[in-house]
Amino acid sequence: MIIHIIINNSDYFKRDVEVLIQWNIPFIPRVSESIHPMLLINQESFSINSFFEALTEEAKENFMSFVKREQKSFDVCFKEWIEDILSTYLVKDVKYAPLKKNSIDIIPQIYLDDE
Repeated sequence: MIIHIIINNSDYFKRDVEVLIQWNIPFIPRVSESIHPMLLINQESFSINSFFEALTEEAKENFMSFVKREQKSFDVCFKEWIEDILSTYLVKDVKYAPLKKNSIDIIPQIYLDDE
């Protein structure tokens, strides 16, 4: 089953960030539960560039300081840093929507938020 994950804008993100993930568990997450960040990061649809572009300027500065301290590649550091950030996010809402605009196929949309 495909699940559409939407990470709401917050102190870290200036806009919502979206990832489609392959979900192999027979039930979907409920409100107030967490989703391990690696389930998002390990998806083909996870884009470091789109996540980085969605970061606030303060979050980008925080990340660049992390890169300087860690002295690893940008991609490796970003995955470690974003895993730490997303570990605080919980499911805020679950909605069901068509897979595509004129489709009758329905997928769950899971909204994550850090509040």
